[in-house]
Amino acid sequence: MAFLKFEKVYKIPITCLKTIRAHPDIPQDWHWAWQAGIMHGIFTLSFVSFLYSLIAVDIKADDFSKACTNGIFLVVWVVVTFQYGVVLTFKDQLKTLIRINQENFDAAESMPEEDQALIREYAYRARWVTKVWCFSCCLNCALFPIKSLVLTLYSLYIDDFRLVPWYDCSFPSVIEEIKYRPDIFCIIFSMHIFYGVYAILMYIGFCPLGFIFILNTCAQLELMAKEFTNMFNVTPYNHKVLAQKMSALIKKSQDVYDYVQLINDVFKVLYEISLKASAIMLPITLYQVIDSFKRHELCMEYMAFILTASLLCYVPCYYSDLLMEKGEALRLAIYSSGWEYQYDKSARYKLIIMLTVAIRPISIRSIFRTVCLDTFAGLCHEAYAIFNLINAMWN
Repeated sequence: MAFLKFEKVYKIPITCLKTIRAHPDIPQDWHWAWQAGIMHGIFTLSFVSFLYSLIAVDIKADDFSKACTNGIFLVVWVVVTFQYGVVLTFKDQLKTLIRINQENFDAAESMPEEDQALIREYAYRARWVTKVWCFSCCLNCALFPIKSLVLTLYSLYIDDFRLVPWYDCSFPSVIEEIKYRPDIFCIIFSMHIFYGVYAILMYIGFCPLGFIFILNTCAQLELMAKEFTNMFNVTPYNHKVLAQKMSALIKKSQDVYDYVQLINDVFKVLYEISLKASAIMLPITLYQVIDSFKRHELCMEYMAFILTASLLCYVPCYYSDLLMEKGEALRLAIYSSGWEYQYDKSARYKLIIMLTVAIRPISIRSIFRTVCLDTFAGLCHEAYAIFNLINAMWN
């Protein structure tokens, strides 16, 4: 029976990573270098235009609303560039995580149907969340050109035709004077479209990998907890068979802890930056939305941005919290395995070792804190405090 294949189940993020040449399996040769260099160079060119608009125009003109918008796009560049750097730096670790995930899928082929169903459940849950994340990112990116197109067509409808840009930022005077000329407008529009698409491809490709690996770990922990259920309360009792099972489970628990440590090595700095960036971007974006209401405008693109930024932090926190729950459930399963019904000195020693190891929670950490729902709640409090500060200063 054909079982799960990582690249088929998670085709969306894998395809996105390959498109922007960020997949860890792509050889980093000269062919890769010029492709990645050109794409990231164009991406950086838009970043420079946003930076110029912020420093040379918005700050001098004391236009806080415009400065906030440019600041949001600058933060996106920083996060995307950092994500690309993480892929390059931890290429071998990512390949190991993917390989182990596939090995778990392959091992499930020889398991009972009930265990196979459990592996599928977690794999498909991760795929479903990946699709939701993909839809959110694509919606966020698509609203900018859609708004531009609708406003341009509307201006044509009311006989006051004007070209509406993807995002109206300021340029040096030489370009500023001609930026609405059709050919220059198309170049700028294409450059900004590329900025959005490139950023979205990186977000869709890289961000889901974290919770994909986390959910795979949850599945393995649940299988281990199931193995421990009534392990000692069996008839007839066989010391040799039990010793083999215990040794296999100890090895499995060590592998799981190593796997989680590998996830932490790859994602801990990224999660810290994502949490910090979202704590800044959410209140700024919310301020933009409220400010647009005051101008009798409806900024759907920024509302979608708030949704996407919230999901970026909430999803890892939620599934990391689930991972902690599964780790605690495993610890309880070990203690409730029925060891009190049989006096097996060797097995009890092994249980003590496993319980001692299981005291340390299985969790995903950023640099300074555990990634969990409490952390997400703290992020919301931080964002609300920053929003209140912004609102008080500029209102």
